[in-house]
Amino acid sequence: MNPKRTRLSRAELYEKVWSTPILQLAQDFGLSDVGLAKICRRHGIPLPGLGYWRKRETGHDPGRVALPPPERVGLESVEIVASQKPADILAYLATQEEPKISVPSNFTLSHPLTLRTEKLLARGQRDEKGLLMPKEGGYACHIHVSKDSLPRALSILEAFLRGCDQKQYALQWPKEVEARLSVSVMDETIQFQISELTKAKPHILTAEEQRRSWSATKWNYETTGQLRFEITNLPYSDFNIRHSWADGKFQRMEECLGKIILGLGAASMVIKKDREETLRRQQEWAEQARLEEEARQRREEFNRKAKVLKGFIQGWRESREVGEFIDALMIEATQQTLTDEERRNLQSLTEWARTLSKRLNPLARLPKSIVEFTLAPRPEHW
Repeated sequence: MNPKRTRLSRAELYEKVWSTPILQLAQDFGLSDVGLAKICRRHGIPLPGLGYWRKRETGHDPGRVALPPPERVGLESVEIVASQKPADILAYLATQEEPKISVPSNFTLSHPLTLRTEKLLARGQRDEKGLLMPKEGGYACHIHVSKDSLPRALSILEAFLRGCDQKQYALQWPKEVEARLSVSVMDETIQFQISELTKAKPHILTAEEQRRSWSATKWNYETTGQLRFEITNLPYSDFNIRHSWADGKFQRMEECLGKIILGLGAASMVIKKDREETLRRQQEWAEQARLEEEARQRREEFNRKAKVLKGFIQGWRESREVGEFIDALMIEATQQTLTDEERRNLQSLTEWARTLSKRLNPLARLPKSIVEFTLAPRPEHW
């Protein structure tokens, strides 16, 4: 089946991305939000910034960034090709049953990895957005929420980890400081994060900050309590695979855990396909490089042989010229009266010239000439 194709002008796409949130618009086109954003950047179409849609929801007019002229010819027309799931991924999703995972209000944390996460974040610190982070840096980066949202995030993590155990998905969290919690599905490692969405507002400088504005913060962040589960190492591809689930107007993330567990299998297949595709491209590049190197060597060998042959021809011609000169010299000597000393010197000249003629002539040293033409010189090693 041919993928869905949508053709529109650059101005039409600009109007759409400023009228509809990109996540929703991307779904209409059959793309991921990342894929649609890349298309917009490629065509020089600006996108709404942080807080734009919130301002519109509250009745404010945040204004738009004007559409600049295209940077080059050919960007006025945009073609969007919908992503498609491969047949094996579609078959997998069709045959797998979505697990039933619930998060009771009186959920008791008991999974070792949840308790370890809770312990690390209990003595953690807040980042510039007000979200908790452990003192050891990336040690618990699978949870990035505020202190108020931490109990709920830990309950979701607990339910998710139990669901992975039920599916017999292996969980790994090495002891190294920068190690990340991951789940192994079909021999593929999947990394994830439960994070809290924040709102950014421009920071209004105080009088003191205005005096040292170079060091003042530009934004104030407000936590929202809205949580999102995201697969963080899913490669960008043409496969329309869902990689994030978040709180919305009509659903809570707790209701999505079954879909998340089911999505891990599809994600692992995409990761495997991406690795295989990367290996295939690397092999193609290596083969292309090999063919180009062979072609370069052939060109160099051709040029070397041409140079050797031209040297042979030049030597052969010069040898003939020296021989003709010797013959002319001897004829001239018979027509002139020379002293004995002059004749001895003439004899020495002609013998030296014959030696030169022989050295110049590649035919006089034919075996060596054949070797010189046939075999390239070996590189010198110092």
